[in-house]
Amino acid sequence: MRRDWRLSEELYRAMHQWPKILLFVLAGALLGWLASYLWPATYRAKAEIYIGLNPYRSYNDSQFLALSRPKYSNIDDYKNWQMTQLSAAIFLDEIVEKTLRQLQRENDYWNKFDPGEFRSLLNAEWRTSGVWSLTAQAEGADLANQAAQLWSRNAMTRAKEAVAQSQVAILLDEELQATVADQTNARLRKQEFQYTQSLIQNWIASAENLPAEQPLELSERWELLHSVTRLAQFSPAWLDLLAAAPGENDLPQDYVAWLEKIQIAIDEELRALNDRLSYLEGERTRLESEFGQQQEASLGLSPNLSIRGLENYSPEMIRPAGTMILIGALLGLLAWAGLETYEITQAKLKP
Repeated sequence: MRRDWRLSEELYRAMHQWPKILLFVLAGALLGWLASYLWPATYRAKAEIYIGLNPYRSYNDSQFLALSRPKYSNIDDYKNWQMTQLSAAIFLDEIVEKTLRQLQRENDYWNKFDPGEFRSLLNAEWRTSGVWSLTAQAEGADLANQAAQLWSRNAMTRAKEAVAQSQVAILLDEELQATVADQTNARLRKQEFQYTQSLIQNWIASAENLPAEQPLELSERWELLHSVTRLAQFSPAWLDLLAAAPGENDLPQDYVAWLEKIQIAIDEELRALNDRLSYLEGERTRLESEFGQQQEASLGLSPNLSIRGLENYSPEMIRPAGTMILIGALLGLLAWAGLETYEITQAKLKP
């Protein structure tokens, strides 16, 4: 064993052999590049489709507005949200599984893939609205081309269906909102009729205490007339009732007889309102159910999206040259490290 041997000196010497290190790395990278040609090649096919927001449509996407305000304030946020939704939609199980089943019927090669493995062979390349590239990889050019065409066709068809269903959902939502507003108005009117009816009943009960031969005070008369006329429907029946209102010189019993007729009219209005509310509740239930179904089928896509196919491209061969070069370079570096370790050990053991 050498007495003048120092590990630090040996490491310093080894780490400053840059030409030698570079030679090993380059040799490893070259071997990796050559090995990539021995590696089984795969093929990647591409199909392009156009995805855009149609400026000539004016559907009001209330779901987005409800979710986004006040966080988002411009069309770019809406566009990016929709592009993300669409990107997730084209990889849904229903589209991937349908494509895989079609491929399996055409070629036994695809029988070895399950939906998860097949999904890993698919990729969507996009930056924003405009041209999207849908790619698929396989061991043969025809197989890759077949997969890319079927997937892009299925994705485009399903997306178009989703947009159409989203348009229906928007219209259903508008109808639903109008129905809810009608319900609210009908309930408020019912409450007002019931309140007025209660006032009339209380006034009739208290009329016994009024002087029977003395007309009502003018303020009390106007207050009573206001309570009735503010809710009157201007139909012929109500107009006749209002026209029959007692005059300033009429006695309390005349007002009692008139108010009893008003009560009958209010009872009829309440029955009609109850029927109306029952109908509106049924409509609301129906519209909520239909809207939920359409909204689920729409995949959350905007009714303003425009989708159409463009073209398919010839498959390109893919070899893992970059990966193999990197692996070869790392192996070359490890080979150099192993050789230096051996030389340092031998130098230490020399007498």
